[in-house]
Amino acid sequence: MEYDFIVVGAGSAGCVVAHRLSQDLNAKVLLLEKGNTDSNPMIHLVPGYKYLMQNKKITKNYETDNIKHLNGRRLIWPRGEVLGGCSSVNGMIHMRADKLDFNDWENKGIKGWGWNDVLPFYKKLEDSDIINSNWHGYNGPIKVSTVKSRHIICEAFVKGCLELGYPFNNDVNGISRNGVGYLQLSCFKGKRYSSAKGYLTKLNKKNNISISINSNVNKILIKNKKAYGVSYTKNGKDLTAVASKEIIISTGTISSPVLLQLSGLGPQELLSANGVAVIHDIPGVGENLQDHFQIQSIYKTQNSFSFNNLDQSFFRKIKEGVKLLLTGKSILSESATHVFLNTKKINKISTQDLEFLFSLASGDVLKRKLDTFPGITISFHQSRPKSRGSVKILSKLSKLDPLINPNYLSEEEDKIAYIRGLKLIRSIVKNNEMKKYIKSEYTPGNAVNYDHELLQYSKIVGKTGYHPVGTCKMGIDDMSVVDNKAKVKSIKCLRVVDASIIPNIISGNINATVLMIGEKISQSIIDEYKNIL
Repeated sequence: MEYDFIVVGAGSAGCVVAHRLSQDLNAKVLLLEKGNTDSNPMIHLVPGYKYLMQNKKITKNYETDNIKHLNGRRLIWPRGEVLGGCSSVNGMIHMRADKLDFNDWENKGIKGWGWNDVLPFYKKLEDSDIINSNWHGYNGPIKVSTVKSRHIICEAFVKGCLELGYPFNNDVNGISRNGVGYLQLSCFKGKRYSSAKGYLTKLNKKNNISISINSNVNKILIKNKKAYGVSYTKNGKDLTAVASKEIIISTGTISSPVLLQLSGLGPQELLSANGVAVIHDIPGVGENLQDHFQIQSIYKTQNSFSFNNLDQSFFRKIKEGVKLLLTGKSILSESATHVFLNTKKINKISTQDLEFLFSLASGDVLKRKLDTFPGITISFHQSRPKSRGSVKILSKLSKLDPLINPNYLSEEEDKIAYIRGLKLIRSIVKNNEMKKYIKSEYTPGNAVNYDHELLQYSKIVGKTGYHPVGTCKMGIDDMSVVDNKAKVKSIKCLRVVDASIIPNIISGNINATVLMIGEKISQSIIDEYKNIL
């Protein structure tokens, strides 16, 4: 069967694009997903987040190369490999980028991506619980809920930030991103709202969209520099699908550049070295990798709530779980992360801007294990790191994982930012309100004080912030891969629509912005074809 469009990847952006093209444009769409369905109930329950990262049926755990500036460590990079992609396994924080991020893109020649251009698409995807606000949408596919709980230790953290001069922000997705306040989450009554939940479950029965799971796309088919189809493997069989209009790649910051490289689109030297026939030399494919490098401090607590306590009580977990399932109202109906602090100054962006997240739990998410003592975690990342890395194929075989080099802390400004962040956490915790609930600093610990010790701690414990972007960047310079409509350079009928096209990493968590990109590019495609189909 021939389709109008083939969307490769049913992740955060891919679900949006497939929905919009099939429902709003009435086009024939094939959506190919490497992973399985999102039928696992842990995906849909807010507290299920703890059980997803190590589930190999849901999450692909990539391993990076040895990272030079992290003492040669190799890190695990989990990516959702299931309907909904990372939106089915992430921490559900719904946070837009700062308006200055987009104005910076526009100032660099990316037309149509200023703040006023993207805001309508942020609103379009939302069904927000913040009423009567010009900043929010109310009929979109993704329900967005503000954290309602007000635990005393969270309030103490807020007061500590206020004492240091940071303003209170009652809407992280409103007029300003700076200051301290309560988060907004892509969930409702204890249920996750992934892109699959929001977009794929609301398809009208028009029989014009086919969703194929367990379908691993190996190559984009290109003739005379025009994409016309894909080859893929499903249940051990090699298959081909053809599209009359366009191929849209939405497999994410790691997989999208890899698929382009395997298809002959990328740096000529890299492709030739791996035995891939070069269709077009695009030097930026796989370059410009950026991520938020995350550091955390853990504190033992007293006289306040911690999810660690709940985790130690079997009967209380059962009680709260039943409440969650029956009413949607439970301690478990919101994630463990409740409060944010953004240190950005109004109308100014800097590599030294930091974002902090306050969580009512401590432990190792990747190992599905919380600490046995009552604890909290204050994590942070540098909002706009200068360090840049890359994603490169190691073979012409699609089954082999690529070489991922995040290159964290390769820039001096980035190192300074993490030293500052650890010191700022200690300043907040020392305020009179927080002292009532802090028993001791567990990590880094009282023995770590000097700048070189704080930096070394960062190198030892730092990990991915789960926000990789940039490997098929949008722009007008020689290293850009796609234009402002997400069309791949010099190749007809081929677009990339996902986090990989973000040219410079945004401040804040990326999922809301990836959804917005899906909405915005979908509208561009609809505008282009609405009088043709």
